[in-house]
Amino acid sequence: NLTAWQVTDKVVAIEGEAAGSYLKLTDRKLKKSRPSLDRFRRSMLWVKGDYVLVLDDIRAPEPVEITWMMQGNALIKDSSSDLNFTLKHDKASCAFVVSPLTRDGWEQQIVQATADHRGKRLGHQQLQLTKQSQSEYLASVYLPWGGHGEATITKQDGKLTVTVKTE
Repeated sequence: NLTAWQVTDKVVAIEGEAAGSYLKLTDRKLKKSRPSLDRFRRSMLWVKGDYVLVLDDIRAPEPVEITWMMQGNALIKDSSSDLNFTLKHDKASCAFVVSPLTRDGWEQQIVQATADHRGKRLGHQQLQLTKQSQSEYLASVYLPWGGHGEATITKQDGKLTVTVKTE
């Protein structure tokens, strides 16, 4: 559900809530279950000509397996940094960086995506960042106009601060 938006000359901001899409789940075959999410809020800021920032706020009533995913034609891990990647499709590319509030405990892998079109796999790759947690904040910055960027996310006195630097 779209919950808020704002448009200015340089910035477009939008926020949505999707916790209702992640209901209680029990998989008898795998003998796993999870409660419904209390919150899955995603905020996006498009700073025209510079970057796109995505902020995810995920909360559950108890620790659950959280998997943050990014999917594309091809994903390349930047060897210079732990959570820097590039999406590629033909000659187009988009660098991006993921910055969780708590950096420890995340497992990462790039796998073949299960995305399909009418039963035919698309051949995409998928980045999966997985962690057991009750609450997580992740900032991701995308640079479709080129360059490099970094994001830091901090929380103090209940307030989140996201700092984005691009070059």
